[in-house]
Amino acid sequence: MNDKKLKYLVDENSYRECFEKNPTPIYVWKKKKDDLILVDYNESADRLVNNQMNMYLGKKASVMYKDNQNILDDLKQCLNGILIPRKKINYKYKSVNYSRILTVSYILIPPDLVFIYTNFLSREEEWRSPEDNLMESEEKYRSLFEKSPYIVALIEKDGKILEVNSRCEEITGYSKNMLIGKNYLNFESYDKSLRPNLRLRLESMMKGEEVDPLEVLFKKKNGDEIWLLSHINKITIYDEDYILGVVLDVTEKKSAEIKLRDSELKYREAHNRAEFYKDLFAHDINNILQNIRSANELRQIFRKNVNKEQKLNEVTDIINSQVIRGANLVSNIRKSSLLEEFSKKIKPIQFNLLLESAITFVEKMFQERDIRIRVHPFNANLKVDANEFILDVFENILINAVKYNKSPIIRIDIDIKKIDIEEMSFIQFHFIDNGIGIRDQRKKIIFQRGQDKLKIDGGMGLGLSLVKKIIESYNGKIWIKDRIEGDYSQGSNFIIHIPEAINNN
Repeated sequence: MNDKKLKYLVDENSYRECFEKNPTPIYVWKKKKDDLILVDYNESADRLVNNQMNMYLGKKASVMYKDNQNILDDLKQCLNGILIPRKKINYKYKSVNYSRILTVSYILIPPDLVFIYTNFLSREEEWRSPEDNLMESEEKYRSLFEKSPYIVALIEKDGKILEVNSRCEEITGYSKNMLIGKNYLNFESYDKSLRPNLRLRLESMMKGEEVDPLEVLFKKKNGDEIWLLSHINKITIYDEDYILGVVLDVTEKKSAEIKLRDSELKYREAHNRAEFYKDLFAHDINNILQNIRSANELRQIFRKNVNKEQKLNEVTDIINSQVIRGANLVSNIRKSSLLEEFSKKIKPIQFNLLLESAITFVEKMFQERDIRIRVHPFNANLKVDANEFILDVFENILINAVKYNKSPIIRIDIDIKKIDIEEMSFIQFHFIDNGIGIRDQRKKIIFQRGQDKLKIDGGMGLGLSLVKKIIESYNGKIWIKDRIEGDYSQGSNFIIHIPEAINNN
């Protein structure tokens, strides 16, 4: 074969050998936009023109047959699914400057290939009847039908299978006798949810509309699952419309795609997880340093007042606790991978003690402010599916409620209760403050990464993107409402849903 020959659907060695050694000259045309181009030919065709066929590869049919409009019309009609009977033509080979009487047969290989079979006629053959010629053409078509490396099926417009080649049994395990006469729309070998789509494709094709190839997960007769790629095309035989289906086994290709997609998904998840914990670590360290700095400033103030010894001790406790917290973070880095250490499995957490710890920490951190935090009564035995990072959630929300509050008395109401949503149980938290509030247009983006670092009416939302990621890692949800509906300036209501731990033992 010449290296310039273009590759197309038929690529199995046995079929290629049959194609090349066929004594009948064969030409393969492929649809390209509104024209066809020559993409292949066999050795018999090449010999006819003294091995000059190579110069015609890639040529358009509209150019090669500009003086043979009948051939051009037949090519296009065949491509549209119309059966063209074998014809006699007087054809002039321009490259070798001689004419011969030929028989020409057109065979459509969906979705976009047309095979032209040609042969010289002897004098005896010139007198044969059209019926004899048609029979021979049909026999050649059946030979190609049977030898195809793909599943080929002739289907009625309602979906009933009229004929199928032997390749079907090799690929699916189902013999001809098991399939002929059956309606492929009712097969149990693929998901029933596909039936409406398959029926719609069939109806669209019968209307003359183009339909895209369809990949289907198919269960073989032995129970194994394979991926099949189905092409369908309308053809006309003796003025009756049918569907010609060509089906390829693409299991290996599909499996490779699935593995690649899973690999990309895992990589993306790992990257996002790495970014999340990197931000979380950086945020915690920054918080620790900021808390130590604030506590040290208070310490300088209290040192000048002998009556503030108790306050001074409390500030010292804050500094010590933050140093211990920072040391634990550093220890986690030294022990193992930061991501693996921090991404502990979700487990039942009795959160009330962590909430008390967050409240105590905030009250000590902002001793100069009049903070009044009220937790409404709730079942202290409630648990959520979470981990120790829920402390970061509580602290972030409470710190923001204090820092971005201009009221002389800072009020924070925490309401906790169990709720059921679509047969799932959640613990619902309301953190209601009387701070500066958040405008409606900012509520939608405040949890986005980077947005939580922008100032919102004086600066609101430090670490809220991390808070959202922590909550979502629990399969929970967080959003914001106004404390007084319609008036954001009266304060905010942070609402959190976290799945309740089913096993409370």
